[in-house]
Amino acid sequence: MSAAEAACMAAQKSQDKTAEVKALQDLIKAYQALPDQYEAVRAAQNLLKLHKASSDTKGQAQTLLNISEMQLSMNNLQDAKKSGQEAMDLFKAVREDVGQEKSREVLSWAYNKLGQVEIAPNRAKGLAALSELSRALEASDKTRFYAAMDRCKRMSSVSEADIEEKLGEALEKDYMPTAKLFKECLDIDGLLPQAKGIMVSDRYHYMAFRTTGGLQYGPAFQCVRGVCVNESQDAVMAPVIIPDDRESWEHETAFHAGLLDGIIQVPFSAGLAHVQISESNKAFAAARETKIHDNGQDALTN
Repeated sequence: MSAAEAACMAAQKSQDKTAEVKALQDLIKAYQALPDQYEAVRAAQNLLKLHKASSDTKGQAQTLLNISEMQLSMNNLQDAKKSGQEAMDLFKAVREDVGQEKSREVLSWAYNKLGQVEIAPNRAKGLAALSELSRALEASDKTRFYAAMDRCKRMSSVSEADIEEKLGEALEKDYMPTAKLFKECLDIDGLLPQAKGIMVSDRYHYMAFRTTGGLQYGPAFQCVRGVCVNESQDAVMAPVIIPDDRESWEHETAFHAGLLDGIIQVPFSAGLAHVQISESNKAFAAARETKIHDNGQDALTN
């Protein structure tokens, strides 16, 4: 910075405009590296005056673009938008495509941060990226989803609200596959519905058949395991399993007769859910009392 300031003063003293332009460009880079964006903008404004005095349109456009980028980094959005628009107009005048594209990018970021992403110069590109995100969601393709999300997050003409809207639309359209995709890819918990159930012991299941219904199933027909009762969803679920060591006398039918009977047995456990809870609470309470008693005896012994 000191070297650039000294070079600038020397150039001004000798009235060497070319050397002064070079010194100011170095001074801007030095201030940006410090970083001191405010002083960098002041130096850039002095450089802009030199370019205007020499009628250097391309130099003016480049300096205005630099000013716009620095104003954007300082969150001076209106100033960034003004300088960016002026830069783009000048780049159009000299038919500088690269400069125009850079100006559109800065302007798009400014509009995005101002909450006006719909009128951002690069909005068409943003809409294309959002369409790709929607297609990836419809296909439930993790690879495409990751790529589309990364692209949208990096784009100046796509806002957070745009992304949230697309994610919300996908959930409304096809909830379960989309929720699973979000859970796997975005680590978003709480999207999938929880099915909290009461597990009824097999012992209660078949003991209740014997004591209540008078049905004493033999080993070959005790095929219901781990009945789960979900009262909130009015549902009862259980696997029906025939052990490999149980030979069926109906070889020709290719299935065990206990399977159908097991399916019929499953709903019976729904009425045993509260018994299971009561017995579990008693068991936990007894275990807790035993532990407290044992700890007390240990304390007295010590």
